[in-house]
Amino acid sequence: MKEGLIVLGAPFSGKNTVAERLSKQEGIPHIDAGQLVRDRAKIDNTIRDMTTKGLQLPPEISYKLVLDQFDKIIGNILLVNGFPRQRINAERFSESFSPWAVVVLDVALEEIFRRHDTASERKSRIDYGGRDILLLRLQAYFSEDTQEVQDYYSKLGLLVRIDANEEVEKVYDSVNRIYQENKR
Repeated sequence: MKEGLIVLGAPFSGKNTVAERLSKQEGIPHIDAGQLVRDRAKIDNTIRDMTTKGLQLPPEISYKLVLDQFDKIIGNILLVNGFPRQRINAERFSESFSPWAVVVLDVALEEIFRRHDTASERKSRIDYGGRDILLLRLQAYFSEDTQEVQDYYSKLGLLVRIDANEEVEKVYDSVNRIYQENKR
């Protein structure tokens, strides 16, 4: 069974930034669920249509995308960010992945919008449109599904919340500390 750290958070919370950096530092694989969706949207009209409308993918589609990547990973330790987004996937994923901790990056809406606008100005990352699509994505993130996933991991004693309104260096240090304290 593979094991490691899960990083969750709203769009523009910094999930990928910290997970990518930690992956490089520790020399371990990193699955970015958001990037898997963006890549698949380039070749799959159904996924493209959903993402351009800011909709969350059905559990079976997101699970398949992540599991396909998961099965390609050599080694037993990895980082996963942006997945799972539904409780059914959290339960299914636990059959093949044992998280040491599940980190939730909490960010205020004002900060999310600031990061989105900054990224849009730099054209460094434009996911699926402007603020209107971001609002739909946030609505999906702050749904009952997200709360059920967090409740699931909280009941298992794995959930750790981090204030991600801080500078990226502080957020990274917090995630890294959790990783170092829990790695086996």
